[in-house]
Amino acid sequence: MHIIEGKHQSLQRLVLATIFSFVVFLCMAATSLNINAATSFDKALSSTQFQNISSAGSTSTTGLDSSRSAVISNLTGSGVQFQRDEGPFYAGDSIPLIAQTKVQGTGNYFSNGHAKIFIDKSIFSSISPTDIANSADLKNAPTITSDSNNYIINLDFKTVASGSPVGIPFFLHFKPGAVTNLSNYSIPIEYTDDSGNVIYTNKDFKVQAKTDAPKLWYVKSGMFKLDYTHWDGDKLKEDFKPSYVGNGLIYNKHTEHGEYTIKLKLPEGYKVGVIGDGVYNQIDNTITSHMTLNQGNLAKYGTDYQDDSFDFSIVYPAGTPAGTTLPLEYTLTGPSNATAQSTIGIDKDGQPTPYFNAWNGKTAMWNNSSSSLTTDEVTDKTPVVTTLTPVKLSSLDGLNSQGKTGDNYAEVTSVTDTPETTYPMNRLEMVDTDALSQAFKDKLNDNTVTATLDGKSVSLGSLQYGKPIELHGKPYQNITVKFNSPVRFDAPSQTKFQIKITGNVTQKVIDDFKKSSDSKISWTNDISTAYSETSEDKTSKSNVYHNPETSKSEFNLTKPAPPEVPEPIIIFYNWQGLKIISNNDNNILGEQPFTAQFNFSIAGNKEAKIQPKKW
Repeated sequence: MHIIEGKHQSLQRLVLATIFSFVVFLCMAATSLNINAATSFDKALSSTQFQNISSAGSTSTTGLDSSRSAVISNLTGSGVQFQRDEGPFYAGDSIPLIAQTKVQGTGNYFSNGHAKIFIDKSIFSSISPTDIANSADLKNAPTITSDSNNYIINLDFKTVASGSPVGIPFFLHFKPGAVTNLSNYSIPIEYTDDSGNVIYTNKDFKVQAKTDAPKLWYVKSGMFKLDYTHWDGDKLKEDFKPSYVGNGLIYNKHTEHGEYTIKLKLPEGYKVGVIGDGVYNQIDNTITSHMTLNQGNLAKYGTDYQDDSFDFSIVYPAGTPAGTTLPLEYTLTGPSNATAQSTIGIDKDGQPTPYFNAWNGKTAMWNNSSSSLTTDEVTDKTPVVTTLTPVKLSSLDGLNSQGKTGDNYAEVTSVTDTPETTYPMNRLEMVDTDALSQAFKDKLNDNTVTATLDGKSVSLGSLQYGKPIELHGKPYQNITVKFNSPVRFDAPSQTKFQIKITGNVTQKVIDDFKKSSDSKISWTNDISTAYSETSEDKTSKSNVYHNPETSKSEFNLTKPAPPEVPEPIIIFYNWQGLKIISNNDNNILGEQPFTAQFNFSIAGNKEAKIQPKKW
């Protein structure tokens, strides 16, 4: 019995232990369920407390967990602002802006959020990544996307804490021809959380543009000063029809765009011609032209461009008095208006009427190309070519000796070439030209040629066009072409009459010069043109210029100078030293590239061969 009782007690203990264990399990399960039910609230509370503790009194986002979700923070006051200059701005000017993001309230933050800045394509020029600064407060460099209407700057933030605003500088530029003077243009910014929900928008910021009115381009100095050939006393000899150019607008990329009309009121009673886009109205005697200034033409020119819309001409009829003036009135209408007045007319040039004159000329050259060569460049085979121009004329319509104009001429009887130092001559010839008529050439062909050789006069026959006279290397002096009848020169084309003599210098002369101590040896030739009369009185009562004229020419030989070795001279310029070059009026943005430039030049570097070193 005791044995059975002992076994029964052991079984009771086992059953009780099992029941207790089950109850404990149920209790633990119940406790676990209660804890799980409270977790989401507790975590939220704990997270909020952590935010406040970690950001309270902080001026930096360092240490904040940028991986956590964005919270709906108060971003009031965030948006685009001016960096410094607040405008207004011309098209093409760099507009310095900054996207300023700030969180309101103590202990709040904006984490893993985004911002989009909308740039109107129709107003602003395209932007590039180098127009936007990068920042350590961004997850990555700003990106640029676009839609049909805007360029969009995308900013992806890490964490922005209250009391620690984040600014991202950037630059914009108005398009030429896209803005109106003193108009304001909005630059909105939109903030979203990491799920793309819009949490704040600021559309209030605006940039003001400024433009200039175009300027009238018109005839400002339309007085034609005419010389004596146009006048019979104080009146025009015959109709005079000048053209007046430069009627239109002056504009550049800063000019106000729009449709403009230019109207020119002309004086009555004159025949008018128009070239270009202008339309002439004979009833009211005006020329009208229309011009459109838009992005196409305004964007082309950084500086003032003078756009000639039309040219016009006016006929001043024969008999118009000297000093006649005519008024012009210009009117510009469009987005801006303007008027201008000008004066055109004709008058004498105020210069005294010149006297008719005649003279001559001569050249002597090695190889017919240079009057001076060195002994290294010349041999006894190098030709010396002397060209005589017996008659040159000026002011054919000028005053004659009687004080009257017109009907002037010169009659030539002979032409003489006289070398002051003789040298071998090989050929004498007329220079053929189509500028002279055959009838005039026939008169020139009627001649006799004489020369002096060894102190004696010799006959060389007749010099004809196409029939040169061979001189066989003899050192002739005083070669004279005498015309059997005086030849009259009374037209500018007749001054094309020329005579050419070809010779050379002996090798002995060249060698002797090389051995001498002289630095140069020269040969001088004279030309003399004789007219039909001989008198010292240029103002005798005759319109025939009858004074003999003489001129001379020289060719020479020099010795080559020893070569000079130039010393290198390094010349630095740009006193400011290094010059910073950037793409926004030389403003540098954070983490964006820029160029530093230093300019210099080197003179006399042929031998030294100084080169810049790249590093």
